[in-house]
Amino acid sequence: MSKPRILLFSYSDLGYRAIEFLHSRGHNVVGLFTHENNPAEFPWYRTPDTFAREHGIPVYTPGKLNTEEWIEKVRAIKPDLIFSIYYRNMIPTKILDIPSLGSYNMHGSYLPQIRGCAPTNWALAIGATETGATLHHMTAGADAGDIVDQEKVLIDPEENGKELFFKVSDAAMKVLDRQIDKLCAGTAPRTKQDE
Repeated sequence: MSKPRILLFSYSDLGYRAIEFLHSRGHNVVGLFTHENNPAEFPWYRTPDTFAREHGIPVYTPGKLNTEEWIEKVRAIKPDLIFSIYYRNMIPTKILDIPSLGSYNMHGSYLPQIRGCAPTNWALAIGATETGATLHHMTAGADAGDIVDQEKVLIDPEENGKELFFKVSDAAMKVLDRQIDKLCAGTAPRTKQDE
């Protein structure tokens, strides 16, 4: 039986870790949608396009994803599974509906708390004592889909944004490791978010 075709929408150091992990476990990563790198922004992290190019994985950097051209491109790639891991743009539902095994997002908070962009920064800004990483089904609403798995982390009062980013990234990798085989088999758990 062939391995599911995984299409990754990803950026940042966590994106690098995720594509490296999937590749090392023998998963069939058929493409990477990512962002153009800004040399002035956060020079302390690796980006997934570096790994993808080194391993012959096609890389796409659309300025605007919600166009017929890019929707058709994703259809032509024929993904069985889509992962969004710190991808900065909303992915249109016409793309989310393509893979037979579903579309999933790794979010950097313990949902339903702190939806949206820069959740680790917001956790620090509001004085939260804990946060985490959540893998969830993607829907039209930002970070609103059913939860597959979560990992909680405590926030040290002396922690800075970079330290918390990497702590949450470690939690995200634990979640991905626990669930990847179930996601590929179509047997991952699904729980409604507790609003």
